[in-house]
Amino acid sequence: MPKQFEKANNQEQELSKINPRKVNIPKPIELTPEQDENLLDLANKAKQAEEQGDLKKAIEFYQEYKDEYLNLKREKEIEEEENFETIESNYEEYGCTQTLEGHNSLVLSIVESHDHRLISASFDYTIKIWDQETGKCIKTLEGHKAPVYSVVESHDHRHIISASQDDTIKIWDQKTGECIKTLGEYDNSVLLVIESHDHRLISASADNTIRILDQETGKCIKTLGGHNGSVRSVIESHDHRLISASADNTIKIWDQETGKCIKTLEGHDNDVNSVIESHNNKHLISASADNTIKIWDQETGKCIKTLEGHDNDVNSVIESHDNKHLISASVDNTIKIWDQETGKCIKILGEHDNSMWLAIESHDHKHIISASGSDTIKIWGEKKD
Repeated sequence: MPKQFEKANNQEQELSKINPRKVNIPKPIELTPEQDENLLDLANKAKQAEEQGDLKKAIEFYQEYKDEYLNLKREKEIEEEENFETIESNYEEYGCTQTLEGHNSLVLSIVESHDHRLISASFDYTIKIWDQETGKCIKTLEGHKAPVYSVVESHDHRHIISASQDDTIKIWDQKTGECIKTLGEYDNSVLLVIESHDHRLISASADNTIRILDQETGKCIKTLGGHNGSVRSVIESHDHRLISASADNTIKIWDQETGKCIKTLEGHDNDVNSVIESHNNKHLISASADNTIKIWDQETGKCIKTLEGHDNDVNSVIESHDNKHLISASVDNTIKIWDQETGKCIKILGEHDNSMWLAIESHDHKHIISASGSDTIKIWGEKKD
């Protein structure tokens, strides 16, 4: 091999080790807008140098990007360690402490923002932003032409991203509530959208596909096909693989770069409505319309535990902050809290008068927040005498 080609090949190898799109960089950390802009500037400079064929310069910029990211991550970890307070959740004392009313139909999705406001999506075609302390609606975002199935906050905290039955994804300015972009290349309902570690959008759709989208241009970069039913849920794992749950009763693990399915997990007897990755990255945990929750070994794809106790479809499941409990929401109108080790249900929260679509844990670990078919959001915590 001529020396110049050998050198170029070595540079390509070095580039592949550093390029954030080609290597494993940890999950996104919360950045200030200024920090996020600085990282984005470095990534853009690296990409431009790579496109111009200046691989040496590209490697330098990518290395600077990676070093800066890891420095910010270390600073964040030190800050969290200094401020960490162990909170023991006394679930036995939990009850409904607040009910938020304002939607005119089912509440299908809810997230807590970086500044502890709640953001909800509803069958009434709207998104609402709530003051968690007062329970008052601060802002209503209108623009979708059909039910809004999911909502997330962008990593830079500037935007709200929603997915709807009107076959679109919308990006909203969180401060003004204005829709700034609509992505609409779908043939069917968009059931869920998330933002990846590198700011791409990843959607799950009723057309049985997962799509990876360029957030700036709105163009589809890659379509992942392989499910035989609508894709109900998709997450990005700690190592940037995609994990999807489908109405075809399966969970699939995908290589995000190649778009190939690496593994299919089978065991549920009905639609798989949601899937999460455990905090220790070893397990996948799924919720299904077969009324069960399953815990899977992520490496082998084998089911290692099945939790039974709900009387109807389980719509969602999360892992508690202490890694000891699972929290599930079901069509049987209840939230169940499970001991993850024994698989036993230790507490049932059931003051909703309709199906529970989703339950999340608050950032301060003191509350569970639920969305329901009764048009309300409920906040659960220790009741004060």
